[in-house]
Amino acid sequence: MKTIELEVGSRAETGKGANRRLRRDGLIPAVVYGASKKNFNLQTSRKIVTNIVNGGNDNAIITLKSSDKDVNGKYVLLKQWDRDITTRLPRHVDFYEIDLKKTVRVNVGLKFVGKAKGIGDGGLLEPVAREITVDCLPTAIPETIEVDVSGLGIGDSLHVEDLIVPEGIKKVYNDNFTIVTCTYVKEEVIVAPVAGAEGAAAAPAEPEVIAKGKKDEEGAPAAAGEKKAPEKK
Repeated sequence: MKTIELEVGSRAETGKGANRRLRRDGLIPAVVYGASKKNFNLQTSRKIVTNIVNGGNDNAIITLKSSDKDVNGKYVLLKQWDRDITTRLPRHVDFYEIDLKKTVRVNVGLKFVGKAKGIGDGGLLEPVAREITVDCLPTAIPETIEVDVSGLGIGDSLHVEDLIVPEGIKKVYNDNFTIVTCTYVKEEVIVAPVAGAEGAAAAPAEPEVIAKGKKDEEGAPAAAGEKKAPEKK
């Protein structure tokens, strides 16, 4: 379980103008909602949130530190964030308040371990899914779930039902979807050019050239490289 502490402050003003002023001061607006059934408008450091977002902390438990007693000590998960299309820095962040004694539903990344035996026979390992959804206590959220692919031969696959997850973790899915498969390596086929009527390869059609020269007296442009016939006297 990964935990992070984050300093936050109450945000009295809302709206685009107030948010722009926050960003000029190195802050961003934040919202907390969830377990307490009450939303809190907050502000926090843009730099720290950027580090959290870019540090692979999607399922880290974040403890809020604030002078506001209604917010101080709350446990939250990073729910979603908006990025500036130019700077790629976070513009706004949403946190979901959690109860450490109640289960949450999160997506957990998959980590493929081992070498598939089919690779030695010329096969190729192809991951199909990169994460799965699970239910568990917040304190039991794994950073990743390992997928052992060493037993996969060519043509074999692993499905979500095959995954072994830690105790206390419940996989959530409707269909037994494919996680990873080992397939044949497809060879590139080079197609020979089709011969023409006289045995030679058919030449590609020449594109039409639109002349950009001066127009002749009848209004048609002179063909490129063609000399104009002298006028009869």
